[in-house]
Amino acid sequence: QPWRLAILTLAAVVTVALTLSVFVPWMRFSLITLSLTLSGAGSSVVASAPMVIVLVFMLYVVVYKKHDVAQILSQASIREEEWFRAGAESWTLRQRVASCVLFGVCHVINLIVPISAMVALGLLGAVLMRTYLKAYRQTEDPQHATMVSARLHQTYNHCVLWFVLIATSALLVWMIV
Repeated sequence: QPWRLAILTLAAVVTVALTLSVFVPWMRFSLITLSLTLSGAGSSVVASAPMVIVLVFMLYVVVYKKHDVAQILSQASIREEEWFRAGAESWTLRQRVASCVLFGVCHVINLIVPISAMVALGLLGAVLMRTYLKAYRQTEDPQHATMVSARLHQTYNHCVLWFVLIATSALLVWMIV
């Protein structure tokens, strides 16, 4: 079940991000495309493609060759769930919504994530919050609920990696052809 929910959530996040990018043009920018625009290189995704490819390659070399990617994703997911969801059973609705929004915003550290995707990641935060609260209501154990939402988060991250790999490969083929 985590795979199904993760894939559906990824589809929703991508749909929201693309919709925002189409209808709100300034949300197309990421830190990379913004820096390219300010430097005069242009704002198109195609202009940033070589940077994205270099970043993906660097990530592969630096992280994958030295560490187990699954372990890194697992630890990152658990930490993010502890930061953004653990204890949410006692929060107000406003605090829960703020946590979901901040979850999306914290992904600005990923240089290639456009603003539209950060907004859409708030949706992922909401799905993870719902997962946490549902697990908490069933067991009344915050540690268990955190691990349940972390498992979904890990699965989502794996789906994203596959999506990025496929999309980057398609972009490379498109650039070559």
